[in-house]
Amino acid sequence: MQTRPTYFTATSSVNIRTVRIPAARMRRLLLVGLLSIPALKGFAPFAAGLAAQDTAKQEPAAQSPEDAPEALSLNRCYELALAMNEEDRIRASELAVAQARYRQAVGSLLPEIGLFLNKTYDDRLDENRINQTNSGLTDQSGRPIFENPLRAGVNVRLPLFAGFRSYPEARAGQHDQQRLQLERRRFRELLYQDVADVYYQVLQYETAEEILRDQQKALRARIAELRRRVNIGRSRRGELLAARTDSADNLVEAEENRALLLASKELLAFLTGLPANLLKLTKPRDLPAVEQLEAYLRTTGERRDLLAAAQSVRAERELLRSARADHLPEISIEGNYFYTQEPDLGRDWNIILRIELPLFQGGTVQARVAESKARMQGNRLELQRLRRSADFETRMSYNDFVSAAARVVLLRESLRLARATYQIQVRDYRLGIVTNLEVLEALRRFHLARLNLARTELLAYTNQVRLHVAAGRLDSEALRANIADEDESAGESDRANADKANQSGGATP
Repeated sequence: MQTRPTYFTATSSVNIRTVRIPAARMRRLLLVGLLSIPALKGFAPFAAGLAAQDTAKQEPAAQSPEDAPEALSLNRCYELALAMNEEDRIRASELAVAQARYRQAVGSLLPEIGLFLNKTYDDRLDENRINQTNSGLTDQSGRPIFENPLRAGVNVRLPLFAGFRSYPEARAGQHDQQRLQLERRRFRELLYQDVADVYYQVLQYETAEEILRDQQKALRARIAELRRRVNIGRSRRGELLAARTDSADNLVEAEENRALLLASKELLAFLTGLPANLLKLTKPRDLPAVEQLEAYLRTTGERRDLLAAAQSVRAERELLRSARADHLPEISIEGNYFYTQEPDLGRDWNIILRIELPLFQGGTVQARVAESKARMQGNRLELQRLRRSADFETRMSYNDFVSAAARVVLLRESLRLARATYQIQVRDYRLGIVTNLEVLEALRRFHLARLNLARTELLAYTNQVRLHVAAGRLDSEALRANIADEDESAGESDRANADKANQSGGATP
């Protein structure tokens, strides 16, 4: 009678299958394992060192409460982004240039005062063309001749009439300065919107990461329960494989979300200048109540870009008046007071009245007038386009915000039902009423409802910011900081210069 070989049975916890190994082969494997123990003892310190390095890389050092980064609000992120933004500083430089040009235009209306020294060096006298008298040298007609005369004194020049050109140029500079101020404010509003988009995007991916982590935790608990039920024969192996498939899909989705989160954090770090690993954001509060559409449309006309376009039209209108004034004469008066003069003529001062009338300038004045007309027409069309675009953007942003807010209410109810459904399905599965696939589907729907609600809530916050930016109603203390002080100081300086021009009796407007 032939003896059947003896087998050892080993069960794998990974693939849930049984492997039968002959007894002779098992004895050889045990012998090789015993002989390799001394070698493994020498490898143990090296393996322990590698494990310690991996642990140090995966688990960063814990920070004390004092060293932990503070949570950043949206306004704080905007302040940091504004401090790092070069475009805003470029616009500030352009505004300073416009202010300097305005002061130059105002300064042309004020009188000019200066000192002068005139010393003339003449050619050698021709004795055949002069007469020598007791009182001095005279020419052929008897007028006295002075050699190398010298004059020094004070000169004052006052423009009386500049062809209605000086005041329009000053007003055009003032409108241009206001335009740049408004454009800078509008740029800050758009920067606030960009920061808000990235800010809420980071929060969305962080919330999704938390939800996916909770889903993975629930799936692992589900897999552990199914493994126990498979071992005792109460569940099929296919149910366990289905749960493990959902777990693998969840890990893939979590990794994709993690990549998007890192990219969004890097973008926010670029805007704010903070390291991406130190960014910790605060979650927003409940959504505010929305007003009627008409309330937002009424304020659309006060948008900074629309007001800036209107200032451009006014500036071109003044420049057109200035260009037309080049056809008119210029009148100015100039006075001199002499401290010293050689020879002394017995006169201490003089006044010169100067009138200049252009007759022919090659058509350049008419060409400048045509250029100003074309620019003013283009600015008017640009203002009209901006008004239509602002109305459209406000309506679209309003519809998006209202839609997102309505979906938030519906998704909250959907989440409540999905949570209750999952809890009931788990209970019924343990009672043998439903299948494992129904439990997994209920679990997937529950966490999908959480994801949809979180994404829609943050989308509603983003649409809220876009609505206020589109309607020109962005109310942010950070947005109004600094620039209000700059505008106030610039306005006071400009008003002072204008007062000086009005009080000096300058050129006729």
